[in-house]
Amino acid sequence: MNEQLKELRVLAEDISVLYVEDNLLLRQNVEQLLQKLFTNVFVAEDGLEGYQIFTQHKPKLVITDINMPKMNGLTMAKKITLEELSTKIIYITAYDDKEYLFQAIKAGVFRYLPKPAKVNQLVDALFDAVKLIRYEENKHLYDNQLKDIFNYQLNFRI
Repeated sequence: MNEQLKELRVLAEDISVLYVEDNLLLRQNVEQLLQKLFTNVFVAEDGLEGYQIFTQHKPKLVITDINMPKMNGLTMAKKITLEELSTKIIYITAYDDKEYLFQAIKAGVFRYLPKPAKVNQLVDALFDAVKLIRYEENKHLYDNQLKDIFNYQLNFRI
């Protein structure tokens, strides 16, 4: 796990993360872990505040509870994915009802972890999410470079 943490720190260097949790003690503990792994960590205590922070900072990764005051995590996630489809959303929730899982899938869940989440489960989810974010960024760059090459060749012939 130590090697995975080192690799995660390197991969997550400029990736920002938003953590939304209404339980103060849990929020503080997970925030400490996230600050060891990510440079930019934003924290909110409910879905409404979380969505406001998201719209301002556009983090690529969101970790959220489902049942929270003002706006639940499912509603927040739906609003987020309408703005940024590529945002990875990890739910950490005490709800194991299939209906919540189905709603989470509709809202664009990346991973669904039971509460209380074990540190290794959370680290695995973060690692997988960050790897996917990096892959998608690299693919986007590659696609753009390929497009530029083809456009250059087409313009060169004319």
